[in-house]
Amino acid sequence: MNNLSFDLLQTTQHGKARLQALTVAEQIAYMPTTLVEFNSAGRLLIVGTAAQTLPIAQRLSTSLSCLVLITSGEIVIPDTHAFIVLAGKIQSCTGFLGQFELSVKQANTLFNPATYYKQPAQYIDLILDFSENSLFSREIPPLGYFAPKNDSEALEKAILDLQEAVGTFDKPKFFNYLQNICAHGNSGKVGCTNCINACPTEAIISIGDKIAVNPNLCQGAGSCATVCPTGAIHYLYPKPSDTLTKLRKLLKTYHEAGGTHACILFYDEILQARLDELLLQLPESVLPFSVEEVGSVGIEIWLACFAYGADKIVLFTKSTTAPMVKTAVETQLSYAIALITALGYADDALLFTADEAYLLEKNAQISKFSPQAFKFASFAGLDEKRTTLKLAIEHLYQHAPQQPELIALPEGAPFGEIHVNSEACTLCMSCVVVCPSNALSDGQNLPQLHFNESLCVQCHLCERTCPESAIQLQARYLFQQREQTRLLYEEPPFCCISCGKPFATQSVIRRIIDKLKGHKMFQDEVALKRLEMCEDCRVRDLFTVERSK
Repeated sequence: MNNLSFDLLQTTQHGKARLQALTVAEQIAYMPTTLVEFNSAGRLLIVGTAAQTLPIAQRLSTSLSCLVLITSGEIVIPDTHAFIVLAGKIQSCTGFLGQFELSVKQANTLFNPATYYKQPAQYIDLILDFSENSLFSREIPPLGYFAPKNDSEALEKAILDLQEAVGTFDKPKFFNYLQNICAHGNSGKVGCTNCINACPTEAIISIGDKIAVNPNLCQGAGSCATVCPTGAIHYLYPKPSDTLTKLRKLLKTYHEAGGTHACILFYDEILQARLDELLLQLPESVLPFSVEEVGSVGIEIWLACFAYGADKIVLFTKSTTAPMVKTAVETQLSYAIALITALGYADDALLFTADEAYLLEKNAQISKFSPQAFKFASFAGLDEKRTTLKLAIEHLYQHAPQQPELIALPEGAPFGEIHVNSEACTLCMSCVVVCPSNALSDGQNLPQLHFNESLCVQCHLCERTCPESAIQLQARYLFQQREQTRLLYEEPPFCCISCGKPFATQSVIRRIIDKLKGHKMFQDEVALKRLEMCEDCRVRDLFTVERSK
């Protein structure tokens, strides 16, 4: 969307610098994404009572292939061949525009209603649902599904949209998924579920140790990318690197043209027309920045903006934004605000709202992010979330009014350490095996557990895998020593009582002996001593005993 389409004020140096900055930034092209295709032959299923469905079927039957499913009340069969009427209860409904698949129960029989069209098919293309309880409980239903309920205005809009929903349609593919850095699971244990919990379309599911995203269900809310701790799933419309490059150029040009106290106003593209009026009431230091969905702009973008020289960031979203998206953004805001305020920066520098009056009130005055001179960063825009976060936070720390050794963060933040209970840990290394980011490592040939805090994403896999429940997570951001690998726990090795070779830890051998000493196979001292031998010596000892019999 062109941010220059606004009628921008230029009564101050800020306004003149803003126009110049927006002009330069608009020349930066985004990398195009791939497209997701939908095909609809116009097969419409209308669900509800006879009174709700039959008049609508009569209206739409001239432009669409209509099938009525009466799910409650009196079953009325109209005297017409324009459409077919069925009765039954829907048992299941899945899919999206062009590929809805339903199972309907009538008496004791299940059937697919798509087979009842004049030209039988496997799928239904479109659904108009008058049911009291929607067929889809998700916050954003799939494309091709309309549920106006008792809203006459919504019904008329749905009818218009349905009549146009015949043919082949494209939409952008909004995401990219890098399986190799995903922290969802390992070895059958579940770790991070942030994206699944934040997706309002239920396009993301768990498949074993990884996730799968259905591009036909995804509608670009972007909250999955915002909450992902590793960057395994990131936004593609546009890519993070493109967004960062444009923001860096925008702020650089604004400052070079004499502008100060820049406020980046991210807004949902659908609000373009409304923002035209609002910008006339806001300070001329406010720089509008259109995005497909505000929920797609996450903590790495916000902190990079501050590093590039923004004094304030406003996320202005539509009132209909899905609650799951709002929750995701608000949670990430809590992490960002904890970081910047602990560094001594302004505590009101980040704002997320759908309220126009609140937007105008909170931005009536020019804001200042840092109480002291601040050097603007120039690092390039990247598609690597963790690297961008590192560059932005390091720059903010370097120029911060306060430089604490560490910052405590709210639970769930993508940074932190782990604590190991030395009384419980046996150094079995299960945690090392499952760690997706290599934050945990063993001591090579020594019974040691090492940890690199800069690599930890707080995914909980180590904690949930530990057979001794010896691990606890703590969210925080450590500055000076976060890159250093440190020793978390070590034990003296247990050496074979026969050959002297180290082969386990002392705690492991103690636990094995404690558990097996009551077993009938380990009642004599010789058998118990064999547990203190390495594998080779244990075998030799067994053969020696057998030969001596």
